[in-house]
Amino acid sequence: GRIRLLLLLLCCLGRADTQAAVIVDPFLEDFRIGDFGDPVQITLIDGWPAGLMTPLVIDPAWAQSAGQYFDRADLPRDDSLVTWRFLTPALGDAQASQTWYRIHQARVAALLSGDVPPDDVLANPTAEPFLSREILAATALRWADSGAYVRAAAAIRLLLRNGDALQLPVEEKFIWNLRALRLDELAGRPLPTTDHLWEYLLDLGPFDAASGWALWVAMRRDQGLLLVPSGAAERRLGVFLAARRSSWLTADDLAAAGFDSDIAAGLGAVALARDELSHHFQLYGSPPRDGLFQGYWLRGKRRLEPGQAVAYEQLAQLPGLKDGHRLDTWRRASENRLLAGQWDEGVDDLRAGLALMNSGASAAMKRKLRHWNEQALALASAQDRRASALEIWTLGLAEMHGEQADAFVREAGYWARRMDLPDAPAVPDTAAVKAAAAVRVESGGAGDLRGPGAMDLAEVSDRLAQRRWALWIQWGQGLAGASGSAGAIRYRTGLDAVAALPSGRSQYAAACALVGRLLHGTEFIEPLGEWTLGYDLARLSGEVSLPPRTPVPRLERQLRRRNRTDDLLLRHALLAICLATGDDRGTIAVAANLEATGLSVEQRLLFLYPVPTAGALRDALAAADLDVALLLATARNESLFDPAVRSRAGALGWLQIMPFHYKESARSAGPSHWSHATVSLEKATQLLHGGAQRYAADPYRALAAYNAGPKAVDRWDRQLGGNADRATFLAWIGYAETRRYVEKVLIDREIYDWIMTEGATSPPPHRR
Repeated sequence: GRIRLLLLLLCCLGRADTQAAVIVDPFLEDFRIGDFGDPVQITLIDGWPAGLMTPLVIDPAWAQSAGQYFDRADLPRDDSLVTWRFLTPALGDAQASQTWYRIHQARVAALLSGDVPPDDVLANPTAEPFLSREILAATALRWADSGAYVRAAAAIRLLLRNGDALQLPVEEKFIWNLRALRLDELAGRPLPTTDHLWEYLLDLGPFDAASGWALWVAMRRDQGLLLVPSGAAERRLGVFLAARRSSWLTADDLAAAGFDSDIAAGLGAVALARDELSHHFQLYGSPPRDGLFQGYWLRGKRRLEPGQAVAYEQLAQLPGLKDGHRLDTWRRASENRLLAGQWDEGVDDLRAGLALMNSGASAAMKRKLRHWNEQALALASAQDRRASALEIWTLGLAEMHGEQADAFVREAGYWARRMDLPDAPAVPDTAAVKAAAAVRVESGGAGDLRGPGAMDLAEVSDRLAQRRWALWIQWGQGLAGASGSAGAIRYRTGLDAVAALPSGRSQYAAACALVGRLLHGTEFIEPLGEWTLGYDLARLSGEVSLPPRTPVPRLERQLRRRNRTDDLLLRHALLAICLATGDDRGTIAVAANLEATGLSVEQRLLFLYPVPTAGALRDALAAADLDVALLLATARNESLFDPAVRSRAGALGWLQIMPFHYKESARSAGPSHWSHATVSLEKATQLLHGGAQRYAADPYRALAAYNAGPKAVDRWDRQLGGNADRATFLAWIGYAETRRYVEKVLIDREIYDWIMTEGATSPPPHRR
């Protein structure tokens, strides 16, 4: 019975990012790092994963700084602390601020002491959520370790019932549900017997779903049970299994599962070993009616005859294919023909695919064919085949209409201009900084990867910080002036007073106080107070510990949706807290959505492309072996400067490094944990520097390798003959996501170069 319950632990899952927390869960870290990817290598003890009940570890640096901070009689009268500067006016007076600090001091003491949780945590952990999640988690595993299984299970279920309010990520719900089931067994409680548990895997990201499924497989096999229990063979499970890189399904598993024929046909085509496919297609010789599983079936057919254009052309003409799959199969046939040098046949296949551009094919399928049309132009250019290029360009113009036609001309226009084809669009306007950068990148003009140069990052970032504060005042004055409400008039008066002060400490203090007064009486004081408190504690630890995740993006969305008269001013106030704490993730979240009243396009870039202004991260950037503009552009596109973010594909941290690149210490509490931006930066610099050496400082190939891996880059180079110029390589990148990534990073690098030279030294022209 207990094995069939594994997936019950995934109920009520909603995707949330990893929390940069004051505690580390060793088993959860192993799960996130991918230690459970292969069921053969999973160690079970009494049928359960080894290490499941390992106690949590409190970050020692946070514990020390929190203990020192709260062990004071004069809490916390220190004007260097961001929390104190804005919280006192936000709460109304110093006495209210003292009370707030004492409440939070009690929570810190409860976590550090390890005693029984405070009554308010056990009664309602969301009423005062500060550290409730950490207290419940640590307490549950302490009780489990002492043999108090019933109490431990009750604490876990309290945590899970309040998981959404406490922002418990889905992978943590996975692990805590599993622990609750194990504790029930240890306590001698009967376990549920239902086999309909598959739905609870569906909200996990691909990386975690693979680990969760591997755990299921290991536990089922341990009991000698079929992987898919009777009655569980539903479509949703079929979709889940088909998406797995390894499902460990055999033909016997598939036959015993009882999926309907459409699902079995498609699932088997992608899940079974290649040597089982011939027999599978004897059983399922016609494409499924279900569009999704028809796509899986076609993928299996291609596995049997990879790269065979004739086989693909035959597939494209099968009766019963959906328009999108027929179009896509013609695209693949065309690609293989052109790569084999068979241009007449390849263009004919392209023509057959383009004939379906006005059919019921999905936008995604049409986008892929449009992208291939451009790639074919690039290939024709690389091989100096102008006649073929003209035919391909003319076909695209004739067969695409509306938005598809506009996108084709915009995306392929560079190649039409390069080969002087008729009806080529004019060169885009490059007056704006970003537009000029886009044209340079598209044409292969992005500069080589380079070393750090002679720039003094500390001096540049200090100047940028001063400019951003001045522009923040200017921005607020424009917003308040446009509103005209009584609250806006008061806010404008306060901003004018701040602007009249000399730049520096006094102006900064006055701005924080003004923001605090605007926040007075709002529901945003608590989350912002806890965030800034965590920031201050991290500073006091010498940045060895981490602040909690910024709440600003969530609060900004809440204000934007509410859209009341003075909510623009509250969003502007959030921006000040981001500037005060160096919260680059929050800065982008606010600046990207706030009306730019009073700012030029280029002035706004200083908020959309932030530069760290102090601390260990700035020092690490200055000491890196690559130029700062590239590293910042990469981080902006990888994580939006969130050091603790974890992607659905399993990439970790500020620069989204895959787990296998990290050392063992990266999963332990302390300064080596992967959620420190400096740890991520060190590893990313090594990878990018290696790419620079491998590809002769070519930023296009190095960034493509960073995103998709060097094997993919080398394959694209071979297809192009090994000597293609950078613009051709960019167009030829075979993964649309990777191509967009390379373009965006290189464009952002150009913008950062501008910001840290012209943008940091002189006011840009006022262009609206």
